[in-house]
Amino acid sequence: MLSAQEVDRVCERVLSDLPQALGTDERFRRLVEGIASEVADRACGERLDRIEAALERLAAAQARTEERLERLEATVAQLAEAQARTEERVNRLEAAVERLTESVLALTNTVAGMKGTMLEINYRQKVGAYFGPLLRRVRVVEPQSLEDQLEARLSREEFVELLRLDLLVSGVPREAPASSEVYLAVEVSGVVDRTDVERASRRADALRRAGFVAVPAVAGEGVTAGAEAFAESQHVALVLDGVVRQWERALEAWAAS
Repeated sequence: MLSAQEVDRVCERVLSDLPQALGTDERFRRLVEGIASEVADRACGERLDRIEAALERLAAAQARTEERLERLEATVAQLAEAQARTEERVNRLEAAVERLTESVLALTNTVAGMKGTMLEINYRQKVGAYFGPLLRRVRVVEPQSLEDQLEARLSREEFVELLRLDLLVSGVPREAPASSEVYLAVEVSGVVDRTDVERASRRADALRRAGFVAVPAVAGEGVTAGAEAFAESQHVALVLDGVVRQWERALEAWAAS
């Protein structure tokens, strides 16, 4: 009995000799070629089938992708419309806030003006209570009562500005009873600011150039830090809630000038 290795060698020998033995048989050759051609055709067909299946899957995937893109485009369009509506609402809100801010500012200015007017009336009516401790024979003076002397020595612009003075007070300083009469050029405001100090100083200077001994003063319920420092540097008396500050220094600086 042959071993497995011997059987393999016999098979190899037979197979190697088979083409030579059959090579002269034309029918066998054509049969082999036909089989080979059919096998090749079948292999090509299978490849084509696989390619067609792959293309169909690719087309389906492309269709799904396009569908998703269309949904995405629709979503983006909706977001753009929503954003446009939001921006429009924000613009309307900003306009409303701006109008409200303007209204509040106008109301604030109106209230501040009314408060300043009420304070001016209060200081005018209680001139003795506020300035009596500083001046003897204190009284309210209307600038029109001094117009002859004012018009003779001041320009028309300076005279008109003095007519706008909130309060003009006269009296003799209690610390110097032998001195001449002093005029206080008072600017009244709810919250005294630098502009009030500048006006009081400028109008007191106009009175001084017209021949009067004048001292500037500002009065109110409060004062800004900048205005307080500026009043001190300009020797302007400061009256807050009836309490007078810097009076002696203001009187000394202006009465001696």
